[in-house]
Amino acid sequence: NMTNFINMGTSQNIQVRIAQPGETITPELLKDVSLFVISAPLKYTSDYTGDAKVSAFEPDFIQMVADYVKNGGTVVVCGLADYQDGRLPYTSYQQANALLEGIGAKVRINDDELLDQEKNGGQPYRLYFDRFNTESTDPAVQQILAGVAASGLTYSSYSGCSVNVSAGGEPIVFGHDSTYSINSKSPAQGHDKPVLSYSDPYDASTAVVPKGE
Repeated sequence: NMTNFINMGTSQNIQVRIAQPGETITPELLKDVSLFVISAPLKYTSDYTGDAKVSAFEPDFIQMVADYVKNGGTVVVCGLADYQDGRLPYTSYQQANALLEGIGAKVRINDDELLDQEKNGGQPYRLYFDRFNTESTDPAVQQILAGVAASGLTYSSYSGCSVNVSAGGEPIVFGHDSTYSINSKSPAQGHDKPVLSYSDPYDASTAVVPKGE
């Protein structure tokens, strides 16, 4: 994924730099950065994580990102399906939402896993969306989506979580009418839905986000 991201940048004459495990991101490092992409923090270690350590978004880091945004920087905050979560506080819901709140964003991510049993790329959690919010009057959304519809591209969401815009914010892409989400791992955060498997049959009463929403 990171190699693909670097290639996307270089094709547009954009330099992409990926911070390495153990490297501290500083205001000086961000001074000339026009887009800061923040992945969900590492929740547990394995044979594949190398020197990386389990981490959380510390208050100093959140304040640095808030200052970066206040000074005109653009941030992409990444979520992840809850089945990848570790113990509290190492969950996407707790970490990403603390970051979003700290930088003044109104959107939040849900503690869930996106699924679609009918329209998928071979697995219920490998989803390709093509319903873009082209009717939005938000200039930022219009700029992001310029040319996307005509390109024939789809939005790839693999092991993703849903995004809550009820408090404000503008959607960019929607799920299909058959897309929904479940609570795939404890603890339940922001809802009281039972833990389910991606292979369990759909039940609107146990879905975190019901079909079509």
